[in-house]
Amino acid sequence: MNELIEIITQRTPLNADQAREVIQVVVDHFKARLPAPIAAQLDGLLAGGSANPGGDLLGAVEGELGHLFGGGR
Repeated sequence: MNELIEIITQRTPLNADQAREVIQVVVDHFKARLPAPIAAQLDGLLAGGSANPGGDLLGAVEGELGHLFGGGR
């Protein structure tokens, strides 16, 4: 999350605390609307780690979207 805070503070007039607040609002918004397995990975991604143990966020998203639309991996 620190990298994202730095980007926001460089590109906007927001300070680090304000940027952190904005990020949390956006993350909470997405977590409330994404399928649970993907939403749970956001915290790990923002912590600077991999989104999932395999590190394949795109694969996880594709898999979950496939389940939503009747397919899947």
